[in-house]
Amino acid sequence: KMNMVGLNVGEIGSDLQLAFRGNDALKYTDRGEEYAINIVAEKADRKNIESVKNISIKNAKGATILLNDIATIEEKLGQAVLQRSDRLNSIKVTAFTSGRPVGTVIADIQSAMAKEKISKDVTIDYQGAAQQQKDAFGSLGVAMLIGFLLVYLIMVALYESAVYPLVVMFSIPVALIGALLALALTLESLTIFAIVGLIMLMGLVAKNGILLVDFTNHLKAEGYPLKEALIESGKERLRPILMTTIAMIVGMLPIALSSGAGAEVKNGMAWAIIGGLTSSLFLTLLIVPTMYYLIDRLKDKINNLLNRKTTELQ
Repeated sequence: KMNMVGLNVGEIGSDLQLAFRGNDALKYTDRGEEYAINIVAEKADRKNIESVKNISIKNAKGATILLNDIATIEEKLGQAVLQRSDRLNSIKVTAFTSGRPVGTVIADIQSAMAKEKISKDVTIDYQGAAQQQKDAFGSLGVAMLIGFLLVYLIMVALYESAVYPLVVMFSIPVALIGALLALALTLESLTIFAIVGLIMLMGLVAKNGILLVDFTNHLKAEGYPLKEALIESGKERLRPILMTTIAMIVGMLPIALSSGAGAEVKNGMAWAIIGGLTSSLFLTLLIVPTMYYLIDRLKDKINNLLNRKTTELQ
């Protein structure tokens, strides 16, 4: 029918676009100011399906043809815009979170979507802030693991032993307990900045364990028995541990208690550090000496067993 009246799809599409969306290529100039003139069909000519059928289109010869004469007009639901992602048809649903962390909102959406019956041909991909948070958490998790290993390897090189640095590393888990508890009590989320605070804690709290282990080794070298060396080390190193830990906690309080613009971003980091330092202050004095005692006794038993086997072989 289009060929018979001298029209093609491009010409019809251009006229329909002009009728519904208009064309603002023309400009009106007044006193140096330009104003766009939008040429579009009257609302009465595009308000329902009957008016659309009567839209007139001119061919190259100037003849007027009604749209209903060359096309079947039907009313259906369809996409306003065709979007593609990775060469696949896609639909994007966007939203902003307010008053709740992105992670908890995404978790609620995922649990709700899990209950829906979705075709196997349809895949759901969480992008935007959710994707950024996922990538950031993964990178920071790797950074935390690498930091843990580096702290241990540096102490192995300093102590020239793989056993005593392992004792010091027991101070890190007790700090993480306090950090997560502080975040829960202050209703702060485990944000990227809070994870950065956890990474900082590894170096801050390992210092307490180093003070205890280093002084215990020093006393043992002077001839102190193991138990007395641990007790004396706790007494002598309590003051420097208290001084440094309290100083760091007080230094973090202004950041934790601030309420200015953008303060909520760093509050979580400060509370994580404060909670980790507080739990480390009390638990390190108990956990590290206990683990030192158990590991040192186990080390002696293994050495005695190896010596006996060497003697028997000789």
